[in-house]
Parts: sequence; C-alpha cells; structure tokens
Amino acid sequence: MAKNQKNQGGQSNGHIPYPKKNNLDDLSTMDDAELYGAQRGLLDSISRVGDLNLNSVPWEVELCYVQREVQIRAARKEAHTKYLAGSSPEAN
Repeated sequence: MAKNQKNQGGQSNGHIPYPKKNNLDDLSTMDDAELYGAQRGLLDSISRVGDLNLNSVPWEVELCYVQREVQIRAARKEAHTKYLAGSSPEAN
C-alpha cells in the first residue's frame, strides 16, 4: 500500500468496514466453521486496523463475544465427554 493511502484516514484500499454485530442467538446458532471463521476475520481486521492507526475497539468487542462462544462450546464439549465416560458400561 502506498504511503499516501495509509494517511487518508482509512479511505480507498485501506478502508475496513465496521464489524457485523452478532447477537448472542446468532453466535449460538453458527456452526463451528462459521464461528472460527468469524474469529479469524476479526483478528485479521484488528491487525489491519492497527496498521492504519485506527481505533480497534469495535472489532475487539465483537471478538470478545465470539471468543466467549468458543469457550462455552469447548466447556460443553468437555462436560459431554466426561458425562459419556462416566455413563459407559465399563465405568459401572
């Protein structure tokens, strides 16, 4: 990117649209691939916004919601695995 484009306040090729605001219901109904894709996209956007010396808070807030959903799913998966291990015939 040319130096003068970087100093145009995010115009032209440097423009990064604000992140889509997902509500918690939207996040909970996304499949894992969509959720991880959203996480990667937000991380990439945060990096690009930082390169342009712009305020990255809107992207960081959305990333927090996405990462929280990832954590919820991981905890649910772990609890389910433990439950299945405890309820197997070999465990009794």
